[in-house]
Amino acid sequence: MADLHNQEPPVRGATRKKHRVHWSERETWALIRLWEDNLEELRAQKHNGNVYGSIAAQLTAAGIPRTKAQVHSKIENLGQTFR
Repeated sequence: MADLHNQEPPVRGATRKKHRVHWSERETWALIRLWEDNLEELRAQKHNGNVYGSIAAQLTAAGIPRTKAQVHSKIENLGQTFR
């Protein structure tokens, strides 16, 4: 019988998967409009974290709660899909 007291506990978060976020068509179009509104700023800066954060805040204010990372990921995916 194995000694359960000498086993190390699993590392927290080591196997945690990132949950995919589903974007509805309405949410995607809202993002595209905000992306268009901020396109010059996105192209002008090398680091765009603050722009993605601003877009996320505008989406949240419109009832579409998204994080800066989710916005960045979706914009990258849309850019790859429609190039």
